[in-house]
Amino acid sequence: MNRRNLQDEQEEWEYHQEVGLELLKRNKLEDAVKAFYKSISLKEDWNSYRALGKIFFSLKKFKQSADVFQKSILLKRNAYTYNDLGWALLFLGDYDESLNSFQKSIDLKEEWSPYQGLGLSSIKQGKYIDAIKALHNSIRLNQIPQSYNLLGLALYKLEKSQEALDAYYKAWSIQQGRDSIEPIISCLKNIYPNDYPILNSLLEQRRSSFLTGNVSGIPDLISNIIYSSSINPWVIWCYSKTFSLQSEPTYPAESINLTNPYQESNIEFALEGLITNKSEKKSLLS
Repeated sequence: MNRRNLQDEQEEWEYHQEVGLELLKRNKLEDAVKAFYKSISLKEDWNSYRALGKIFFSLKKFKQSADVFQKSILLKRNAYTYNDLGWALLFLGDYDESLNSFQKSIDLKEEWSPYQGLGLSSIKQGKYIDAIKALHNSIRLNQIPQSYNLLGLALYKLEKSQEALDAYYKAWSIQQGRDSIEPIISCLKNIYPNDYPILNSLLEQRRSSFLTGNVSGIPDLISNIIYSSSINPWVIWCYSKTFSLQSEPTYPAESINLTNPYQESNIEFALEGLITNKSEKKSLLS
């Protein structure tokens, strides 16, 4: 093959890879898959395989995702790809291998995400002490609510309700919402069991109010409880917060969202960390 042919093939490979990235940005995932496979047919490249893996992960095709992440790693050992593989294996339920991948990622580059993955994999296996250690490391590098929630769950499973409460409250303070407040209630029920009957009655009234659509009396309910009982103020605060959540509540600690935080924005996850060949290039699809 002469030099001109090699140059043409290189340009075609780059073209299909750039098209794949452009399609990703436009959320045309199936078309992006075709573009990356075309790129790989011209030249196998770790970055193209990783892009495919991220797309399959976004589509919840975790087996295909893990397979192409592994192909990417064979071409280049990369901390971020090991982390990607760890999450794919975790969602496949292969916790031992996911732990192995997360650790390899950390060995190459210390980041918060593989530590969080280690924590969740350990929780899934009932290794709560290992999970706590990993999640503390994740929080040291990046304080996000999901890590605090997972830390709270691990502590809750070890019946350390007060410490779990602290972690759950930290998660709530970062991102207020139902997923953060409900685990706090579970801890408070353990810490202040004598307060539960009165507060449970309050919650039942709240449920009825939402079912009937009559929520005007909720503030008075809270005031009556606060001023007519000796319930711990912490508990009152927590339960009063539930009244600002415009949805039907549930309260088990296990109800918190244990999904990979990257899934909150699939396209951002799919694009994160990928290398573009011509970053200044005009859109190929315009």
